[in-house]
Amino acid sequence: MIPQSVVILDQALRLSLWTFIAAFLILLLFASWRIRKMRRRMADVLETEAPDSPLPQRFRVNEWRTLGKALAASGVIAALTFVIACFVPLPSFYNFASGTIWERTPLRVTSMQFERFYEGFSLDVELWNQTGEALPGVEAIVTVRGAGDEVLDRVSAGVNPNPLPAGQPGSFRIRYAEKSPLIRGYQLSFLDQEGEPLPHVTGLDSRK
Repeated sequence: MIPQSVVILDQALRLSLWTFIAAFLILLLFASWRIRKMRRRMADVLETEAPDSPLPQRFRVNEWRTLGKALAASGVIAALTFVIACFVPLPSFYNFASGTIWERTPLRVTSMQFERFYEGFSLDVELWNQTGEALPGVEAIVTVRGAGDEVLDRVSAGVNPNPLPAGQPGSFRIRYAEKSPLIRGYQLSFLDQEGEPLPHVTGLDSRK
């Protein structure tokens, strides 16, 4: 599953790209219309007052400068579109403001160090209590999975310190040295002191 943050950023980038293209084309068409209109007006004036005189320098158009201005304006509009698409609450539009990505779950895993060795593996994890109160008796559960994604074993470890203070980090370490040839990977979860599942997130990924 793709993290919600990536989905929102991809959506905003696509929208800002289409906005840039549309704004650039509209600005070019508008500039072209203004230039033609100005040239026709000046041609009428010169034809009446001085038919054989060339178009004055101040009424000549630098096409490259016009193109640059259109690009700059389109870039600014696209950047504003990106910011709005990401952070401004909009009806029926999913972004950082309206989505669940910033919802606080009790735990956030900030670091995981996995080491595979001949007999098994070790796992060092650092996490953070995101709630406004201490969490007593937090228990980490590592589900060891085999090649066919079957459950080979479950290993538990207490999170230190206990209780885990509000807004403070904690950690745990697991060393597993069984069924090494069959191990494919692991799955991490947490339980509270009542044995109920304790949701967690990893980094900016809000998957549970």
